[in-house]
Amino acid sequence: DNSLLMYASCMHGGNHHADDLPVALIGGGGGVFKTNQNVQFANELPLRDLYFTIMNSYFELGVQSFGISTKGAQNKLVSEILA
Repeated sequence: DNSLLMYASCMHGGNHHADDLPVALIGGGGGVFKTNQNVQFANELPLRDLYFTIMNSYFELGVQSFGISTKGAQNKLVSEILA
């Protein structure tokens, strides 16, 4: 199965911080992602890092950075979801 479906909720409230949002990744993406797991991350995981991981690991875009961190942090791959 080469498919990957991302299902996510909308932003809650008006702050747009993207904290504590439920996201479901369905499909293995050709073996790129782990399947049959439920991962709960601490609030420190920026949603932009999930997008960064999908762009670089699944689509192989070679993106150097994505989004802006209010804390000045660099993007990182979300290794917990990668196979």
